[in-house]
Amino acid sequence: MGQTTTHHTQNKVEKDYHGHPNYIKIWGVLVGILVLSLAVGELGHKVLSVTLIFGLALVKAIMVIGNFMHLKWEPKLLTWVMIFAVAALGIFYFGVAPDVVYVEMKIAK
Repeated sequence: MGQTTTHHTQNKVEKDYHGHPNYIKIWGVLVGILVLSLAVGELGHKVLSVTLIFGLALVKAIMVIGNFMHLKWEPKLLTWVMIFAVAALGIFYFGVAPDVVYVEMKIAK
């Protein structure tokens, strides 16, 4: 009975193995996006520059999470849990930030 369970588990692990992504290629793309971010920072239009830099940072974060943290190969439920957690953090931050800014402005006066 123990042999069958061990054999079944080993087959499942071999079937679920996705291999390793090409880490060097991903690193090169991340460095390329970094260089692009630095170039965008030299643009004269500040709002456009900041928007593009944050957009590129989001792309880099998604690449790191998907490839280096292997979220790309995890069950989709885990991806949705991560999205929900980040959304909840954002809602909390933007819900509390006005109060914190208001208190700091009141203290500064």
